[in-house]
Amino acid sequence: MIKKINLISLIFVVAIFAESKPFKGFSVFLIGEPHQDSVFMNTVPAGEGAIFSLAETPDGGVLGATRILRGKTPWLFYFDPLKKKIEQKNTWQLTKFFSGESCVTALVAASNGKIYGSTSNLVNIAYNFKKDIEALNYKGGHVFTVECSASKFELKDLGIPFPGEGIVTLTADYSGSNIYGVTVPSQIFFRINTTTGKIEKVGSLDTLEMDQRRYMGKSSMALVSDTVGNIYGSRFGGRLFKFDAKSGLVDTINVPLPTVDGQSYDCVSAFIRTKSGRIFGGTFLDGKLFEFIPSSKRIVDLGITSRTGNVCGLVEKDNILYGLSGGKDSPKKLFAYNISTGEYYQYPSNLRVFFDGKPDHRWRPYFLKNLLLLKNGQIATAEDDSQGHFYLWEPVKVDFVR
Repeated sequence: MIKKINLISLIFVVAIFAESKPFKGFSVFLIGEPHQDSVFMNTVPAGEGAIFSLAETPDGGVLGATRILRGKTPWLFYFDPLKKKIEQKNTWQLTKFFSGESCVTALVAASNGKIYGSTSNLVNIAYNFKKDIEALNYKGGHVFTVECSASKFELKDLGIPFPGEGIVTLTADYSGSNIYGVTVPSQIFFRINTTTGKIEKVGSLDTLEMDQRRYMGKSSMALVSDTVGNIYGSRFGGRLFKFDAKSGLVDTINVPLPTVDGQSYDCVSAFIRTKSGRIFGGTFLDGKLFEFIPSSKRIVDLGITSRTGNVCGLVEKDNILYGLSGGKDSPKKLFAYNISTGEYYQYPSNLRVFFDGKPDHRWRPYFLKNLLLLKNGQIATAEDDSQGHFYLWEPVKVDFVR
């Protein structure tokens, strides 16, 4: 009996050790300095540190931005690529520049060296009553620019382009000279000319469906440009739309997004254009991975579905797609898809990583969101969680399966 108990104890210890074994290639960093009471906590207040957006700066660093889960202000921060840290001096409260906003919804690098950002207090209005949204008397989301490096931070507020509208997402065209975005609830499709600074409405998407006076539709959560500057996103009804850069017209692509049961109700939550110009996307509700072929207006279901839904990050490196899926109430999934062979790999869900490069401190990532491929080949990601952390990842070779 004693031998049996000892054997069980040994198995338990081995299981704990195996669970805590660090995942290769991941490093995690604090936003700011360590909290006085915990090496794992930022001095950015809990509730204000959920990292929602990332963009690479011209000097190879990363500009990140947060949303409020509870608290007073979103934050912006800069990850220094040489010092490998986010210093306290490189964290900024958004309320120092303009107030009243709860989420920085997008950060996009433009060809002029600036990063364009947007805000919204209407991040996900599905199932909200229209009167409740109107009662907020929301002034509207801001557009702003940031010039950022290890030695500089300068934010310029471009104001509220569309009163009462939150800005859901932004993307740059192929040249990086124009930035495009979508608003809620009115689904305004707009453009920012980075040369002139002009912000203008260039089209309207189908308004979100109303049922029993509630918003039921899903706005496109991501946009992408092809190699000639056309912009694609999703619209109500589970269809893609195309903005034709030459004609200036917005048209529906009447092919349904892939779903589990074939009903057209989903939206795109992540897009990526690969180095070769191919376009891949992921959906929000069902977490389906797909390829979109603009020349034939065809969507190819790649047969991969995340049980947790919400594909919230896609990047491509060496002809491998890396993706994230899952939400706050479900385990985060990290996967890889071999574009050449169609093979797939699901990473372990119970990741543990080295904390801030220190081998004696290990951390389990919580709700990861966004993947950003940096010029040095590393992948940046971050936690959209109350006490968010910033991560760098260097993928290693894995054994794919069909």
